[in-house]
Amino acid sequence: MNRPDENKIINTLRSWVIEVESMRNDGWTKYHYLDKLMKVKEYVDEHLGKYESVQKERFSSDQSRSG
Repeated sequence: MNRPDENKIINTLRSWVIEVESMRNDGWTKYHYLDKLMKVKEYVDEHLGKYESVQKERFSSDQSRSG
């Protein structure tokens, strides 16, 4: 299966944000891209929220080693 790497995903999200913020787009177009962004955010919040404590713990242990 050909999966996009994180840079392609970030670039797609970045382009959606540009479409939401663009003054040339009407409300319908802005809402279309905002809806896409919100669906991604909901998915990330729902499925990756359980890893936040692991990431915070890892970050704090990395900081204590370097400090």
